[in-house]
Amino acid sequence: MRSARLLWGGVLFILLAGCASSVKPPSLALREYQTRTYQQKNNQEIFHAVLNALQDDGFVIDVADIQSGLVKGKVSSTKLNARETLQKTAFTVLTYGVFLLFTDGNMDDVETVSATITISPYGESMKVRTSFVYRRDNPDGETVEHKQITEQDVYQKFYSTIEKSIFYDEALQPAA
Repeated sequence: MRSARLLWGGVLFILLAGCASSVKPPSLALREYQTRTYQQKNNQEIFHAVLNALQDDGFVIDVADIQSGLVKGKVSSTKLNARETLQKTAFTVLTYGVFLLFTDGNMDDVETVSATITISPYGESMKVRTSFVYRRDNPDGETVEHKQITEQDVYQKFYSTIEKSIFYDEALQPAA
């Protein structure tokens, strides 16, 4: 009886250990879908495709250094802060409008997505790694939320845009 328990315990341990080793750590899985490799492309082609993809998605390019392979950009939008609106409206009503003389009237949060992209040689191909970060600032300019974007579909969509840009660049090249 005891040997049967030990046998089943050993089998269970081996099965669980096998399952545990096949699961990737979250940071490794994230890095995997943040990275793409492009065959038969040179640095300049990939660099321009990345710039075009960012611009197609509404990003403003802050840094574009082809030598280091670094590209940084951001896109911002505003969103009405309901709490701030309610507070300022209440203070305005309670002070019979005097509050409006001492406030800037800004009730919008600023939402920003920043992209950092590195492009580097990888054997005969080029490797592109992208990282997106979301940040939300309240009307007073204080950061309310700051987090790395980890949703795989965001990165898939961006790499799809890069691939379309590569296709367009190749299709639109003047005939030699």
